Amino acid sequence: MNAFRETNDALIGAQKKFEEAQAQARRVRALRDYARLARLRFDNGTASYIEVLYAENELFGAELVAVSTLADRYAQLINVYKAMGGGWVDLSDPLAAPPKGKENEARVTPPADPGQWSFTWSSS
Repeated sequence: MNAFRETNDALIGAQKKFEEAQAQARRVRALRDYARLARLRFDNGTASYIEVLYAENELFGAELVAVSTLADRYAQLINVYKAMGGGWVDLSDPLAAPPKGKENEARVTPPADPGQWSFTWSSS
């Protein structure tokens, strides 16, 4: 019963975060239009620069909230995987590309003689 409850909670949470992210994206689009129009009014001499600053400040705040909401949405999706038992790490490890640009990477070479271990340093 706990597993079903956790899975249900995670799925509902993911759906709610998706809806919230969509609403934040709509808000950012509207505030971008507002900032663009405020700049146009200022350029044409019908508004003060204070209005432009206010519009850009509101847009910046909305963009920060949208990014935070998107991060929460991805965290909620991870909760769905976790509630359903995980397993994505085991499947993705062989598919992951090896990291690039690691310099001085230590490699351990298994010994021919069990009493001897060797460590080599290589530059990629």
